[in-house]
Amino acid sequence: MRKRSCIFIFLFIVLLSLSACQNKEEAIKEEITEETSVTEEAIESGIPSVYIRLDEEEGLSKINGSEDHTYEISGSFDLIVPEGYEDLQSVKDLKLEYMRGRGNSTWLADKKPYKIKFEKKQDLLNSGFNKHYVLLANAYDRSFIKNRLTSYIAEKMGMEYVCDGVNVDLYVDEEYLGNYLLCEQVRIGEGRIELDELKDADTAPEIYGGYLLSFSPWAEDEEENIFVTSRGVSFYNDTPGFVGEDKDAGTTRQKEYIRDYIQRCEDAIFEQSDVYYGDLLDMISTADYWLIQEFSENSDGFKTPSTYCYKKRFETDGSEGKLYLGPLWDFDRAFGDTGFGDGDTAYFNHVRHDWINELRDKEEFCDLLKERWKLLDQVLADVCKDGGILDRWKKENEASFIKDQERWKDFYAMNEGEELSSQNAIFEDLKDWIGKRRKWINEDLEEIGKILAKITIVYPDGEEKRVKMAYGSFLYEEIGKYVPEGSVLEGCYDDKEQRIIENASIHQDETIHLILQKAE
Repeated sequence: MRKRSCIFIFLFIVLLSLSACQNKEEAIKEEITEETSVTEEAIESGIPSVYIRLDEEEGLSKINGSEDHTYEISGSFDLIVPEGYEDLQSVKDLKLEYMRGRGNSTWLADKKPYKIKFEKKQDLLNSGFNKHYVLLANAYDRSFIKNRLTSYIAEKMGMEYVCDGVNVDLYVDEEYLGNYLLCEQVRIGEGRIELDELKDADTAPEIYGGYLLSFSPWAEDEEENIFVTSRGVSFYNDTPGFVGEDKDAGTTRQKEYIRDYIQRCEDAIFEQSDVYYGDLLDMISTADYWLIQEFSENSDGFKTPSTYCYKKRFETDGSEGKLYLGPLWDFDRAFGDTGFGDGDTAYFNHVRHDWINELRDKEEFCDLLKERWKLLDQVLADVCKDGGILDRWKKENEASFIKDQERWKDFYAMNEGEELSSQNAIFEDLKDWIGKRRKWINEDLEEIGKILAKITIVYPDGEEKRVKMAYGSFLYEEIGKYVPEGSVLEGCYDDKEQRIIENASIHQDETIHLILQKAE
């Protein structure tokens, strides 16, 4: 009896709390409506709405005019969540330290992405407190959900860190800017990539981690933070960075440590050392990362600094931390619409990288890829089923899609043609593409290890060199890497003495004879 009485009292308190929260939500909505002249349509949207008020006149124009994203403006931030929307709560009048532009190629679009930083840490997405968030415009993704979908898939696959996000209608100084993804930023910190943060003076064992890095840095990135392995794979030290007059000998040791670790990973992968690569590089995160990149045919995968990896300080068993691939980021040009024509679903090797290519040439890693594909295939099936997450997100974004299309119809027409696709057509095409891609991979999964052809290069003097080259790559481009200094490649022929045309691609193991001339 006492237990039951306690339960009744507890339930009564819970009901009172819920009622108070609901009243607070309604009060916030009414106050914001009154202060910002927000229409009833905006409040009743199927998705949350974000209202930003900047502290400078014509502030948005100034931000948009700052090509290097250095112009920052403070302001205030409101998030209004419609009734029935799960997990999020409305908040009012949060102070922004700044709003500024962000992005590289995406910044060139008329519909621009932004970075915001709060004065105090906020937990907008129920994923942890942090000051840093981004507003992704998804200007080249008319479904508005591909980045969000990628994070959802990664979470279902069990990847350790994903970038949570939610679609919102964005208003800045009462101007409607469209459908955006309010999203976590890729960074080390509470509620983000929760690694041990290094101090300048840290040495072993603290020096083991944590580090956030990216592949393929932009040429204009800080030179001190860029390094290249012995096989020409480039990395960028994101956190910690090694630029600035205040960097002392401690950070120099950290720079030397992480770069040596990356080189040891590469040497192990290419069997240039006695170390097993799985002792340095986490295999499951690597397999999952590449599988999602490859399945979606992400045109930015391993080609931009959006390709991240991180190194822990320790594993759960107390051993030195490994290098992990992730989190996944930047998938607006993926899932069929890559910006370079519709993706070919019947093909592997859309996403290539020297490390992954070499790993896929190993039976052990291919077996792991096949095993992880079974899970990914099931996740994708659930995503696309009737009433699944794609159907849910489509319904939530219906009203916003119409408003966004009206706001940016000239920009979309310039990129897509005057006949803009409907939301129904876009989502049906996405589901259809995912279905075809799944079908082909399930039928041709054994092809997943077909990545490196074994090529024997024969020089005019009879010397031979045996190398590996990626299937589908251009033969002359790859052969050019092995032309001796002081010589010029005039052509190639095969074992049947047939001349090989200049735009030939590599599609099998073969012997290639070189025709060389002395350089002038």
